[in-house]
Amino acid sequence: MTDLPILTGALRRAPLLRGVAGAAMLLAMVAAPAARAAGTPADAAAPETADADGETRSIVVSGQAARTVKMEAAGTTAVLAPEDLVRQPNVSVVDALARVAGISVSPTDFFGTPSSGNHGGLDGAARGGASFVYVRGLSGSYNVNLVNGANAAQGMPYSREIQLDLLPPVGLAAVVVSKTSTADMDGDAIGGTIDFRTPTADNFKDGHVGVTLQGGVSQYGLDYHVPAASGMTQAEYSTHLGADHQFGIYATGYYGKRYFASTMVDFQAGQWEYAVSDGEQGSNPAGFSKADNLLLTSTNAQFTEGHQTRFGGALSLDWDMGSTKLYLRGTVAESNIRQIIYQKGIQADHYSSPTIRPDGLYQNAESDAAFHYWVETAPAESALDTAELGGKTQSGALTLDYAGFWSWAKSAAPDHAEVSFETSAANQLNGPFSVTYRDGYPIPALSAAQLARLNNSSLFLKADGSGEYTSSRSTANKLGGRLDAELALGDGVLKALKAGVKFVRSSRATYSRDYSGLSFIDTGTPLSASPFARNTIAAIDHKYYPYSFVRFDGEALTNAAAKAASSVTLSSDDYNGNTMSGHENVASAYILARIETGAWRSSQACALSTPRSTTDSGTR
Repeated sequence: MTDLPILTGALRRAPLLRGVAGAAMLLAMVAAPAARAAGTPADAAAPETADADGETRSIVVSGQAARTVKMEAAGTTAVLAPEDLVRQPNVSVVDALARVAGISVSPTDFFGTPSSGNHGGLDGAARGGASFVYVRGLSGSYNVNLVNGANAAQGMPYSREIQLDLLPPVGLAAVVVSKTSTADMDGDAIGGTIDFRTPTADNFKDGHVGVTLQGGVSQYGLDYHVPAASGMTQAEYSTHLGADHQFGIYATGYYGKRYFASTMVDFQAGQWEYAVSDGEQGSNPAGFSKADNLLLTSTNAQFTEGHQTRFGGALSLDWDMGSTKLYLRGTVAESNIRQIIYQKGIQADHYSSPTIRPDGLYQNAESDAAFHYWVETAPAESALDTAELGGKTQSGALTLDYAGFWSWAKSAAPDHAEVSFETSAANQLNGPFSVTYRDGYPIPALSAAQLARLNNSSLFLKADGSGEYTSSRSTANKLGGRLDAELALGDGVLKALKAGVKFVRSSRATYSRDYSGLSFIDTGTPLSASPFARNTIAAIDHKYYPYSFVRFDGEALTNAAAKAASSVTLSSDDYNGNTMSGHENVASAYILARIETGAWRSSQACALSTPRSTTDSGTR
């Protein structure tokens, strides 16, 4: 089987930032041998001990500070350390977060990504991993997401959420989840604050080289003889430079590709009746359970396959000048998903044929049903890039903590295409239609002749005006800075005073353009003769839905739809109707007093935030 192709180029952003991933991987893999050959200052400075025979050996102890963060936190905090992220076969960092108390995850967002919702969320739910994080039952829209303490841009078009499945479960020093906020944190973290922290050189001994390999296989892919393998590799390197080892460098890069396949069944909205009613299309009779009396009049069996490609990296530079410590952090993360969805449906909404029972009630049934076959591509691209320059200066009892940061995010479905095929009246179900249940699944009761017609792809003809092409994209930027000052006051009850200011400017732009009624396949063309057909798989589900389906070449389908759309001139309303842009400026300040007496500790604070926003809708 051939791979579902990536239809658009992945490397399209500014070379400086996009080069972080490649440079990080190169540094990790090339610089490491030289550092090892030269020896490491950390090894030379390690404590020594003597054995009974007088031979001296070095003892080197390494560790992480994640548990310290949790113990020192002022509020309710959960911390995932690196070992928590890698000890389970997590697809992304979201899978690891799902194991934290008070956190739930979801593959889809209520507001929808640019690609989800084209058909009931099958695209997102079928990809074998979660994308969105809920804290204390609240949607991810109520969370604040940080990368190394800096605000991350939110690329979703109609939401404050971030598609966090683009982050792998490797290359992180810790993930800190704060379920309660303090005055020095962003006030719009109603659900919680999630801070993804990348390592620094201080997390490892000098000359550290690490390589992580991850592999997997999709059982559904094996069952359907489609691509099923998955793999990811990550390399990292860290060291210190300078006579006093005052310069720290940490670099990491990763690349992975994961195939997935899945099936599901759903139903046309509104296509149901009461099995027994008080009229031909009446209501539920008295004494009948509404739930038990429902009768479905449609069944849509679906199969999907695709793959996700992820790549990125992180770079940390630190300069320790004694009383002042400066740092630079940069991260790049991108996910590209290429997916295709097939649906074979039986719909009997217009074929109601009730009969009168001896008790005067009506027994509803369907005299016939229409067949249809539907194919769509479901691409999804997401990205999150961050950069932060900051430091900490200590002068006596005064500590200044300052940083400037930038973040860019994208959520896009650049080339969604779809087309439908239907049977003629002569080749429909041609007989009564009813639904039975097996193991909780609704099963259409088909005769051998009806099933044979359903599985004859030459009877499905391309529906007139069913071709469609959609291009959607949403991007966001955040630019800001902060200054925090803390004054230690000694051994009295009032331990410290802390104050800070912060400014963040956010901007967002989104559009979605739809081209319907395209004719990139001639009307009436049989499904079996489609120019995009590749091969036929015998059954969507062997146990419950033995309905064959024709696999398509996703790249060829999308290219044909894009070419047809390029010859269409949209009206101004259609072109700009789903185009929006806007920006928001938020300035905030706080002052906090730390009080401690005996075993009792308290923080008293006052915070102020002044947001101002501007939105342009339907304009270029």
